[in-house]
Formats: sequence, C-alpha cells, structure tokens
Amino acid sequence: MENNLKDQIRTMIAQIGEVDMSEVGDETHLVLDLRLDSLQALELLAELENKYSVKIAQEYLPRFTSVNNLASLVTELRAQ
Repeated sequence: MENNLKDQIRTMIAQIGEVDMSEVGDETHLVLDLRLDSLQALELLAELENKYSVKIAQEYLPRFTSVNNLASLVTELRAQ
C-alpha cells in the first residue's frame, strides 16, 4: 500500500507541477526542486483530500515538502 500511495502522490505532483515523473523522487522538495507555487500546493491539497477522504488542517501544511512526507501524512490522517 505504501509504495502504491507514493506512486499515486508522485503522479499527482507531476501532473499539478507539470513536470516529468522522473523528476519526482521520494525526497524531491516540492518548492525548492520542483518550483511548485502556492496555487499548485493548494491544488495538491484539494486533490489529496478528495482522493483519500481526509481533511488536511493548516497546521499540516509545513509537511507539504516531499512524496515521503505527504504519504506519511495521508497514512496518519486515514488512520484517525
């Protein structure tokens, strides 16, 4: 499940950030490496909430840095 989740998140990031999938590694920084802007981050947040039926509170936004961090966050929120 974990790798599948990461792959799904990686696909979302590539689509939203308009980058090639090969550029989106597990630890690739969304802002520093991929240059995602605030609107793209909000689009990613909305897509994660819709796809995984979770509510991502503002306090979790600092964790929007990499595929690994997002996968961990979604896993934690789904377990609640």
